[in-house]
Amino acid sequence: MKQKSFSQEEVNRIIATRIKRERERVTKEFESRMKRCMASIHLTLHQEMCAMKRDVADEGGDEL
Repeated sequence: MKQKSFSQEEVNRIIATRIKRERERVTKEFESRMKRCMASIHLTLHQEMCAMKRDVADEGGDEL
């Protein structure tokens, strides 16, 4: 059986295509993780702010 011999240009093109595909996959994965992380931070901050508002309202009600 005859083996296919690739030119250096073909090898470079194949490798560049695979690297591009892997880079896009890693970028999408990173963006997804960052979005989840930012959503988690946003939720935590929102919960903390709501707790602080309740504390301030409770303290204000006690003084009256």
